[in-house]
Amino acid sequence: MLRCALFVAILAGAVLAGCAHQSALTPFAGASSTTQARTEAASYRLIYSFQGQGDGVKPEARLAAAEGKLYGTTYSGGKSDRGCVFVVETDGTERVLYSFTGAYGDGSSPLAGLIHYGGALYGTTASGGSFGHGTVYEIKPDGKYHIIFNFSGSNGAFPRSDLVNVFGTFYGTTVEGGAHNLGTAFSVTPDGKEQVLHSFAGGADGANPHAGLELLDNHLYGTTTLGGADDLGTVFEIEPNGKERVLYSFAKGSDGWDPESKLVALDGALYGTTRASGVHCCGTIFEVKKDGSETIVHDLSHNDGSSLIAGLAVRNGALYGTAPKAGSKNQGTIFEAKPDGTFQVVHTFALREGSTPHASLIVVNGKLYGTTAAGGSKGKGTVFELTP
Repeated sequence: MLRCALFVAILAGAVLAGCAHQSALTPFAGASSTTQARTEAASYRLIYSFQGQGDGVKPEARLAAAEGKLYGTTYSGGKSDRGCVFVVETDGTERVLYSFTGAYGDGSSPLAGLIHYGGALYGTTASGGSFGHGTVYEIKPDGKYHIIFNFSGSNGAFPRSDLVNVFGTFYGTTVEGGAHNLGTAFSVTPDGKEQVLHSFAGGADGANPHAGLELLDNHLYGTTTLGGADDLGTVFEIEPNGKERVLYSFAKGSDGWDPESKLVALDGALYGTTRASGVHCCGTIFEVKKDGSETIVHDLSHNDGSSLIAGLAVRNGALYGTAPKAGSKNQGTIFEAKPDGTFQVVHTFALREGSTPHASLIVVNGKLYGTTAAGGSKGKGTVFELTP
């Protein structure tokens, strides 16, 4: 088993024990299968259910919108059951662009979504490649695919986050690898030139970043799942030249711990989620300002959803996110939170329409699009649309 997967499993067990419990897109119309809303405050529509017959299984990553279509990845499934890149048409038709093989030199098991740049799509695989530590790859909308970089361990290992494009250079993180084998922040160009910007050292510096980076005022911001003052995770700032500082350390659990999600910028502040702890031990939504001050926006309870691993999306000044567990049907939720602390569940998942959302939402033409890692007609995951 992949070392990063083992790390996640161990960490998930610790959480349970501790808790004791953007391009233009034409709006979809006439998709092949739909589910009418059974929601608190929004209209939900099922766009596609994965069938597990070569079309992909377990989509865990954020979608990308380009030229009226949605592009994404699945962790498993495809021809070799090592994951795939797919496209969903506006009528709900799904097509696999590429199936990862896991063979020597190819990537395997993508946990990250795609970004669109210069007519191509770019992403990472969590394993595979020439050294088995993951890859960065390019794929064209016609399915033409090639690896642009192989992680070797010393320059990072097991990337699981989306890349972010800053003036034609991509930035991201790896869970392990680097000088201390505790993860890295890196840059890579479309022609495959990679640079380690920072190797996390553990302790106060933070360790094992799972999430991607967010750009705000020419600085990049991210989270580590471990490290910091109480080894409960950090929020860090890093400049494109590699200068890094810890902005905030999660402490004592009341403010949340194990932040696995990408931060999002809104009105000059950064917002994110934690997987565990808070008042109800179900995780938190938090705000961190550039001066390092932190505020809890909302403590999640069971009916809100729990175990947040996805980041937030901004729509009309509000934050939208997904919770993979709990909710009134125990299949996860979609929620809206405002910076002033106002919170509501806008959709509660039922198994046939999708379950266990792991990915952040994207906003296209005022609507929200996302994936669930399970559920749907075959239990293999879904792509959905939500209209708040």
